Amino acid sequence: MHLTVHRAAVPALLAIIIAVMLLPLGGVISASPDRALAQRTPPPPTPSPTPSLRFPIVMRNAIVETGMLVGRVVDATTNAAIAGARVCQTDGLCATASATGAYTLPVTVGSRNVRVSAAGYENLTTRIDIAARQTITRVLALSTPLLDGQWRFVLTWDAQPPDLDAFLWLPDGSAVFWGARGDCDPNPPSPAVGACLEQDSRDGYGPETMTITAPRGGGYYTLGVHRYDDPSDTITEPPITTSGARLHVYDTSGQQLEFRVPAEGEGQFWYVLDLDATGLLTPYNAVSDHNPYAGLSSAIALQQHGLPIKPR
Repeated sequence: MHLTVHRAAVPALLAIIIAVMLLPLGGVISASPDRALAQRTPPPPTPSPTPSLRFPIVMRNAIVETGMLVGRVVDATTNAAIAGARVCQTDGLCATASATGAYTLPVTVGSRNVRVSAAGYENLTTRIDIAARQTITRVLALSTPLLDGQWRFVLTWDAQPPDLDAFLWLPDGSAVFWGARGDCDPNPPSPAVGACLEQDSRDGYGPETMTITAPRGGGYYTLGVHRYDDPSDTITEPPITTSGARLHVYDTSGQQLEFRVPAEGEGQFWYVLDLDATGLLTPYNAVSDHNPYAGLSSAIALQQHGLPIKPR
Protein backbone atom coordinates (compact mmCIF):
# COMPACT_ATOMS: atom_id res chain seq x y z
CA MET A 1 0.00 0.00 0.00
CA HIS A 2 1.26 3.37 -0.82
CA LEU A 3 1.30 5.83 2.20
CA THR A 4 1.09 9.43 1.39
CA VAL A 5 2.05 11.97 4.12
CA HIS A 6 0.94 15.45 3.79
CA ARG A 7 3.79 17.94 4.03
CA ALA A 8 2.07 19.86 6.87
CA ALA A 9 1.97 16.73 9.06
CA VAL A 10 5.73 16.05 8.90
CA PRO A 11 6.73 18.12 11.99
CA ALA A 12 4.16 16.40 14.21
CA LEU A 13 5.26 12.98 13.00
CA LEU A 14 8.89 13.72 13.77
CA ALA A 15 7.98 14.83 17.32
CA ILE A 16 6.24 11.51 17.98
CA ILE A 17 9.23 9.53 16.71
CA ILE A 18 11.69 11.52 18.95
CA ALA A 19 9.47 11.05 22.01
CA VAL A 20 9.39 7.27 21.47
CA MET A 21 13.20 7.19 21.23
CA LEU A 22 13.69 9.21 24.49
CA LEU A 23 11.38 7.15 26.71
CA PRO A 24 14.06 4.58 27.64
CA LEU A 25 16.33 7.45 28.75
CA GLY A 26 13.72 8.86 31.13
CA GLY A 27 13.26 12.11 29.25
CA VAL A 28 10.00 13.95 28.69
CA ILE A 29 8.92 16.04 25.84
CA SER A 30 7.67 19.53 26.28
CA ALA A 31 4.00 20.00 25.66
CA SER A 32 4.99 22.76 23.35
CA PRO A 33 7.27 21.95 20.44
CA ASP A 34 8.88 25.35 20.88
CA ARG A 35 10.21 24.67 24.52
CA ALA A 36 13.43 22.86 25.35
CA LEU A 37 13.44 19.39 26.86
CA ALA A 38 13.19 19.28 30.69
CA GLN A 39 15.73 17.21 32.67
CA ARG A 40 14.84 14.74 35.40
CA THR A 41 13.95 16.41 38.76
CA PRO A 42 17.07 16.19 41.08
CA PRO A 43 16.74 14.33 44.42
CA PRO A 44 16.16 16.47 47.55
CA PRO A 45 19.36 17.63 49.31
CA THR A 46 20.66 15.61 52.26
CA PRO A 47 19.68 17.50 55.48
CA SER A 48 22.52 18.88 57.63
CA PRO A 49 22.88 17.09 60.98
CA THR A 50 21.34 18.94 63.96
CA PRO A 51 24.14 20.02 66.36
CA SER A 52 24.10 18.16 69.66
CA LEU A 53 25.22 20.12 72.76
CA ARG A 54 26.68 18.17 75.65
CA PHE A 55 27.23 19.59 79.14
CA PRO A 56 29.23 18.18 82.07
CA ILE A 57 27.22 16.50 84.78
CA VAL A 58 27.00 18.65 87.94
CA MET A 59 27.10 16.72 91.17
CA ARG A 60 24.10 17.58 93.29
CA ASN A 61 26.00 17.16 96.56
CA ALA A 62 29.41 18.76 95.87
CA ILE A 63 32.07 18.27 98.54
CA VAL A 64 32.80 21.50 100.49
CA GLU A 65 36.07 21.51 102.41
CA THR A 66 35.91 22.79 105.98
CA GLY A 67 38.00 23.38 109.04
CA MET A 68 36.86 23.47 112.65
CA LEU A 69 36.52 26.46 114.99
CA VAL A 70 36.37 25.52 118.67
CA GLY A 71 36.62 27.33 121.99
CA ARG A 72 34.49 29.15 124.55
CA VAL A 73 32.11 32.11 124.55
CA VAL A 74 32.69 34.29 127.62
CA ASP A 75 31.83 37.64 129.17
CA ALA A 76 34.60 40.09 128.28
CA THR A 77 34.62 41.74 131.71
CA THR A 78 34.37 38.66 133.97
CA ASN A 79 35.52 35.71 131.79
CA ALA A 80 32.34 33.88 132.84
CA ALA A 81 30.85 31.37 130.36
CA ILE A 82 27.86 32.51 128.30
CA ALA A 83 25.64 29.45 127.88
CA GLY A 84 23.34 29.44 124.86
CA ALA A 85 25.37 31.95 122.84
CA ARG A 86 25.04 31.47 119.08
CA VAL A 87 28.21 31.17 116.99
CA CYS A 88 27.51 31.36 113.25
CA GLN A 89 29.49 31.52 110.05
CA THR A 90 27.70 34.46 108.44
CA ASP A 91 27.02 32.44 105.27
CA GLY A 92 26.89 28.97 106.80
CA LEU A 93 26.22 26.84 109.86
CA CYS A 94 25.61 27.84 113.49
CA ALA A 95 26.55 26.31 116.83
CA THR A 96 25.15 26.88 120.33
CA ALA A 97 27.47 27.29 123.32
CA SER A 98 27.08 24.72 126.08
CA ALA A 99 26.64 25.41 129.79
CA THR A 100 30.43 25.89 130.02
CA GLY A 101 30.45 28.23 127.00
CA ALA A 102 32.07 25.59 124.78
CA TYR A 103 31.24 25.52 121.07
CA THR A 104 32.31 23.62 117.92
CA LEU A 105 31.61 25.13 114.51
CA PRO A 106 32.53 23.78 111.04
CA VAL A 107 33.80 26.69 108.93
CA THR A 108 34.20 26.72 105.16
CA VAL A 109 37.83 26.92 104.04
CA GLY A 110 39.11 30.45 103.38
CA SER A 111 38.62 33.83 105.03
CA ARG A 112 35.24 33.81 106.76
CA ASN A 113 33.30 36.09 109.08
CA VAL A 114 31.93 34.55 112.26
CA ARG A 115 29.14 36.28 114.17
CA VAL A 116 28.52 35.70 117.88
CA SER A 117 25.35 36.76 119.69
CA ALA A 118 23.71 36.32 123.09
CA ALA A 119 20.91 38.02 124.98
CA GLY A 120 22.16 41.03 126.94
CA TYR A 121 25.38 41.41 124.92
CA GLU A 122 26.57 43.30 121.86
CA ASN A 123 27.07 41.19 118.75
CA LEU A 124 30.65 40.28 117.90
CA THR A 125 31.91 39.81 114.34
CA THR A 126 35.39 38.39 113.83
CA ARG A 127 37.28 37.11 110.80
CA ILE A 128 38.65 33.57 110.68
CA ASP A 129 41.26 32.38 108.16
CA ILE A 130 41.04 28.60 108.08
CA ALA A 131 42.45 25.76 105.97
CA ALA A 132 40.98 22.34 105.16
CA ARG A 133 40.92 20.03 108.20
CA GLN A 134 42.52 22.73 110.36
CA THR A 135 41.26 23.26 113.92
CA ILE A 136 41.46 26.78 115.37
CA THR A 137 40.80 27.57 119.02
CA ARG A 138 39.30 30.98 119.82
CA VAL A 139 37.92 32.55 122.96
CA LEU A 140 35.01 34.73 121.80
CA ALA A 141 34.47 37.48 124.39
CA LEU A 142 31.21 39.42 124.30
CA SER A 143 30.78 42.96 125.63
CA THR A 144 27.80 44.23 127.57
CA PRO A 145 26.29 47.51 126.24
CA LEU A 146 28.07 50.77 127.10
CA LEU A 147 26.77 54.19 128.04
CA ASP A 148 27.15 57.25 125.84
CA GLY A 149 30.81 58.33 125.55
CA GLN A 150 32.22 55.09 126.94
CA TRP A 151 34.70 52.86 125.08
CA ARG A 152 35.77 49.26 125.59
CA PHE A 153 38.81 47.37 124.22
CA VAL A 154 38.71 43.55 124.31
CA LEU A 155 41.96 41.70 123.62
CA THR A 156 42.15 37.97 122.78
CA TRP A 157 44.99 35.85 121.37
CA ASP A 158 46.25 32.29 120.81
CA ALA A 159 47.46 29.78 123.39
CA GLN A 160 50.97 31.28 123.24
CA PRO A 161 52.20 33.41 124.80
CA PRO A 162 50.41 32.81 128.10
CA ASP A 163 50.30 36.53 128.85
CA LEU A 164 49.65 39.62 126.77
CA ASP A 165 49.24 42.90 128.64
CA ALA A 166 47.07 45.77 127.48
CA PHE A 167 48.21 49.29 128.36
CA LEU A 168 45.97 52.36 128.24
CA TRP A 169 47.83 55.65 128.59
CA LEU A 170 45.55 58.44 129.80
CA PRO A 171 45.59 62.08 128.68
CA ASP A 172 47.46 63.11 131.85
CA GLY A 173 50.32 60.70 131.09
CA SER A 174 49.41 58.03 133.65
CA ALA A 175 48.58 54.50 132.56
CA VAL A 176 46.11 51.75 133.37
CA PHE A 177 47.60 48.23 133.15
CA TRP A 178 48.05 45.08 135.24
CA GLY A 179 50.10 46.96 137.87
CA ALA A 180 47.64 49.86 138.18
CA ARG A 181 44.14 48.81 137.19
CA GLY A 182 42.65 52.28 137.49
CA ASP A 183 39.18 52.47 139.01
CA CYS A 184 39.05 48.62 139.10
CA ASP A 185 42.12 48.42 141.33
CA PRO A 186 41.59 46.91 144.80
CA ASN A 187 42.85 50.26 146.08
CA PRO A 188 41.39 52.62 143.45
CA PRO A 189 43.00 56.00 142.85
CA SER A 190 41.46 59.13 144.25
CA PRO A 191 40.12 60.96 142.41
CA ALA A 192 38.90 58.30 139.97
CA VAL A 193 40.66 58.20 136.60
CA GLY A 194 37.61 57.21 134.53
CA ALA A 195 39.27 54.06 133.16
CA CYS A 196 39.58 50.49 134.30
CA LEU A 197 41.33 47.18 133.54
CA GLU A 198 38.32 44.92 134.07
CA GLN A 199 39.83 41.57 133.09
CA ASP A 200 43.48 40.42 133.14
CA SER A 201 44.13 36.94 131.70
CA ARG A 202 47.46 35.16 132.09
CA ASP A 203 46.75 31.66 130.77
CA GLY A 204 46.56 32.28 127.02
CA TYR A 205 43.61 33.16 124.82
CA GLY A 206 42.33 36.09 126.93
CA PRO A 207 40.22 38.07 127.29
CA GLU A 208 41.98 41.15 128.61
CA THR A 209 39.54 44.04 128.77
CA MET A 210 39.93 47.82 129.22
CA THR A 211 37.03 50.28 129.55
CA ILE A 212 37.01 54.07 129.47
CA THR A 213 34.06 54.78 131.73
CA ALA A 214 34.35 58.59 131.94
CA PRO A 215 36.36 60.16 129.09
CA ARG A 216 38.69 63.04 130.01
CA GLY A 217 39.67 66.02 127.92
CA GLY A 218 43.02 67.77 127.63
CA GLY A 219 44.75 65.19 125.46
CA TYR A 220 44.26 61.74 124.05
CA TYR A 221 44.35 58.07 125.05
CA THR A 222 46.83 55.57 123.64
CA LEU A 223 46.19 51.84 123.59
CA GLY A 224 49.04 49.35 123.20
CA VAL A 225 49.70 45.67 123.89
CA HIS A 226 52.91 44.16 125.24
CA ARG A 227 54.04 40.54 124.93
CA TYR A 228 55.01 39.60 128.48
CA ASP A 229 57.54 36.78 128.27
CA ASP A 230 60.63 38.51 129.55
CA PRO A 231 60.22 42.30 129.45
CA SER A 232 64.00 42.81 129.34
CA ASP A 233 64.53 40.44 126.40
CA THR A 234 63.53 41.85 123.01
CA ILE A 235 66.03 39.76 121.03
CA THR A 236 65.50 36.05 121.68
CA GLU A 237 61.83 36.14 122.63
CA PRO A 238 59.37 35.71 119.72
CA PRO A 239 57.84 38.94 118.45
CA ILE A 240 54.24 39.80 119.26
CA THR A 241 53.37 39.14 115.60
CA THR A 242 53.25 35.39 116.40
CA SER A 243 50.57 35.78 119.09
CA GLY A 244 47.50 35.81 116.84
CA ALA A 245 46.24 38.76 118.87
CA ARG A 246 43.12 40.68 117.93
CA LEU A 247 41.49 43.69 119.56
CA HIS A 248 37.78 44.49 119.33
CA VAL A 249 36.68 48.08 119.91
CA TYR A 250 33.22 48.98 121.22
CA ASP A 251 31.33 52.19 121.92
CA THR A 252 27.71 52.87 122.85
CA SER A 253 26.51 51.69 119.43
CA GLY A 254 28.28 48.32 119.64
CA GLN A 255 31.35 46.88 117.95
CA GLN A 256 33.19 49.42 115.81
CA LEU A 257 36.48 47.82 114.75
CA GLU A 258 38.52 44.65 114.77
CA PHE A 259 42.31 45.04 114.83
CA ARG A 260 44.54 42.04 114.08
CA VAL A 261 48.18 42.14 115.08
CA PRO A 262 50.35 42.70 111.98
CA ALA A 263 51.88 39.57 110.48
CA GLU A 264 55.20 41.32 109.94
CA GLY A 265 57.48 43.36 112.17
CA GLU A 266 60.01 42.91 114.94
CA GLY A 267 59.36 43.71 118.54
CA GLN A 268 57.13 42.85 121.47
CA PHE A 269 55.00 45.97 121.52
CA TRP A 270 51.87 46.43 119.44
CA TYR A 271 50.91 50.08 119.11
CA VAL A 272 47.21 49.88 118.23
CA LEU A 273 45.46 53.26 118.35
CA ASP A 274 44.97 56.75 119.75
CA LEU A 275 41.61 58.14 120.88
CA ASP A 276 40.83 61.75 121.73
CA ALA A 277 38.11 63.09 124.02
CA THR A 278 35.81 63.84 121.07
CA GLY A 279 35.77 60.17 120.08
CA LEU A 280 38.13 60.54 117.12
CA LEU A 281 40.00 57.26 116.81
CA THR A 282 43.34 57.14 114.98
CA PRO A 283 44.51 53.61 114.10
CA TYR A 284 48.26 52.80 113.94
CA ASN A 285 48.37 49.00 114.13
CA ALA A 286 52.17 48.77 114.09
CA VAL A 287 54.73 46.59 115.86
CA SER A 288 57.72 48.14 117.61
CA ASP A 289 60.36 47.37 120.22
CA HIS A 290 59.23 50.39 122.23
CA ASN A 291 56.13 51.96 123.70
CA PRO A 292 55.15 55.64 123.17
CA TYR A 293 56.54 56.67 126.58
CA ALA A 294 60.05 55.25 126.07
CA GLY A 295 63.27 57.25 126.24
CA LEU A 296 65.18 59.09 123.49
CA SER A 297 66.46 56.02 121.63
CA SER A 298 62.98 54.57 121.64
CA ALA A 299 61.54 57.85 120.43
CA ILE A 300 63.89 57.77 117.44
CA ALA A 301 62.78 54.21 116.65
CA LEU A 302 59.13 55.24 116.84
CA GLN A 303 59.73 58.19 114.53
CA GLN A 304 61.37 55.86 112.01
CA HIS A 305 58.12 53.88 111.99
CA GLY A 306 56.11 57.10 111.50
CA LEU A 307 54.49 56.74 114.92
CA PRO A 308 53.68 59.68 117.22
CA ILE A 309 55.47 60.14 120.53
CA LYS A 310 53.51 61.18 123.58
CA PRO A 311 55.07 63.73 125.96
CA ARG A 312 56.30 62.26 129.19
